[in-house]
Amino acid sequence: MVRAEILARYQQGERVVDLAAAIGVSEWSVQNLRKMAGVEPHPRGMSQAAIEEAEKLYALGWPLNKIGRRVGFDPKIVAKELRVRGIAN
Repeated sequence: MVRAEILARYQQGERVVDLAAAIGVSEWSVQNLRKMAGVEPHPRGMSQAAIEEAEKLYALGWPLNKIGRRVGFDPKIVAKELRVRGIAN
């Protein structure tokens, strides 16, 4: 039952680190279960929707660390994505 819940939540987009903490298992256990079930890993990097939200929040004056928490990415990744688009320095 827990395995099915983990796989379902992962496939809905929940991050491994969040899943592991919520269920009370290691990140390795979540990744191993995913691999054994043949479920593809999430794509790396920010989605277009997350980038657009970060752009809007940055334009409103939000700090990068707060934007990162909001969109679920490290502030350094957010800064890189915004720099690539010519939005942040």
